[in-house]
Parts: sequence; structure tokens; C-alpha cells
Amino acid sequence: MRESLRLLLEGIVDYAGLFPPAKLSMADAVRTYDKHRNGSYSAILSHYICPVSRLDELEVEAGDLLWKNPWTLSVLGKGGADPWVWLDETTREIHKVASFEERSEGNARALVMEAPLPAEFQREPDPPVVRPWLEEVNRVFGTRTTSVEQLFLEVGFTGAWEENLPRLFEVLAQGSASTSCISLGVKIRTGGLEAKTIPSPIQVAHFIAAAEEFGLPFKATAGLHHPFRHFSETLGAGMHGFLNVFGGAALLEAKAIDREGLVAILKDECRDNFVFDDEGFSWKENRSPNDRIQAARANLALSFGSCSVDEPIEDLNTMALL
Repeated sequence: MRESLRLLLEGIVDYAGLFPPAKLSMADAVRTYDKHRNGSYSAILSHYICPVSRLDELEVEAGDLLWKNPWTLSVLGKGGADPWVWLDETTREIHKVASFEERSEGNARALVMEAPLPAEFQREPDPPVVRPWLEEVNRVFGTRTTSVEQLFLEVGFTGAWEENLPRLFEVLAQGSASTSCISLGVKIRTGGLEAKTIPSPIQVAHFIAAAEEFGLPFKATAGLHHPFRHFSETLGAGMHGFLNVFGGAALLEAKAIDREGLVAILKDECRDNFVFDDEGFSWKENRSPNDRIQAARANLALSFGSCSVDEPIEDLNTMALL
């Protein structure tokens, strides 16, 4: 594997085997995650994704595996449409996470939490409302006894998203900068089980560009099983590729492309336009050196949730990239 591709893929997959389309049982998901953590391509794997509501089940099914090789988790919170209901629910969930970690004696650490952004803020990101809410979020996590270091808020494309996203991200970035207890990031849903759940390349580019502009790291979820953009006969729609998304983020971070260039790379289905060597990654005439790939992965494009680890690996092997 070329060094630039190794850097782009390192820790890129959060394992989400509990979720569709795989939707494995907890027992099967635990065994699959453990297999890949000890396999040839373990370096691409990051956290095990588990809803807070299923942590007790995870504890039972994982058993001794947690003690043989400590796990890191990304836990999914329920959230709430109303920001104050969101805070109440999250406070309860934090206590559940803390209890789970205590029982694991440090062998399972929830480093990341993910939750939907309150719908009220998505419709109208009003700073006078968002800022006091962020102060309370900081207070909730400030009193925590968990390992959670980052909170990713899932943002969708509803209403006047093109206007609202930058405004919202600016407020979230300001809130993150002013908090000392939790680092904020944003989460994008890049696919689903129906064509209507797949955002357009323009929407994804707008999201990534706004995240980069305001210094917010992002996670992606759903629909990124394959390296390159392709047409799904099953869904009857184009699906995003993880090398398009994360390669595009690396080029944007390196100032090698702008938002229009990001839209173009997200649309590109030609594998030959993506070149990885030991010094950097190139898409057409645009290039990101290795140090900028590392910076993008550390500070901007963190990971994506996938219910399969086999599919990305198989595709990359078929294309002789690994």
C-alpha cells in the first residue's frame, strides 16, 4: 500500500455492524469487530459504534474480549428535538456510559459520543438560543466521569440548509472554542436504504467546506461501503465513495481545490483520476502531500461509520490499492 493511501485510511472506519443493512446481532457484531481488530487490515479500524441503550447488552456479549484487548467506543445518544429535552436525555445517557466504563475497569472507553442536533437549531440556527444551550452542554460533560472527549452532532439538509449550515457551524465552532470540557464536531449522513436519503455532491461539498471553514471536524455515516462514487442499481441512484469524500477533504484542507473542485471530485466515478504514491495523493492535477493528508484526517475528516469492513477491503484489494 502506498504511504499516502495508508495515511488516508488509517483509523477511517468506525464499525457499525449493529445497523442496517447488516443489522447484526450484538453477539455477531462483537465477534466481527474483534476479528477485524486482530486481522491484517486492523489499521483502518477505529471505534466500535454502540447505542447507549445497548451498552448493557454489549457488556454481556463482549465478555472477556474487553479484557484481552481494550476497546474504544463511539456511543450513540438519543438526543431530542427540543434542546432542553436533549440535555435531559444526554445527562441520563452520560451516567449510563460512566457506569458501563466503571464496570469495564477501563477496558472499554467511550471516547466519542454522537447525537442528532436538536431539530429546532437546524430550522433556525439562532445564536441567542444556541449559545446558552452550548454552555449547558459544556456543563453536562464537565461533570462527567466518562472518557468522552468529542461530541459529534448530526446535521441534515432540511429547510434553507445552504444558508443555515454556515451560520450554524460558525456558532458551533465558537461554542467549541469557548468550552473546556468537550470538543464539538459535526456528523453527516451520506447514504441510507433509499435514494432520497442520499445527499447530493453539492450538499456534501457544502457541508465539508463549511466544516473546514470554521474548523469543525466531521464524521460521516451510512452509504460509504465502496471506495469510489458509483451507481447503485438497487437504489437507482448514485452513491458516494469514501475515497471521494476523504480524498476531497484532504485536497480542500491543502488548499488544492475549492468548493467547486470538491463538488467535482465527489461526482467523479473514474478510478484512474485518483493517484496515490509515497509522497502524496493526486486527483487529476490537484495534489495533497502526506503532511496535509495527516492534518486533514486529524482535524477535519475523522472517520465514517460502516456496517461492513469486508466490503471496503475487498474493493480496495480488487483495485490493487492495498
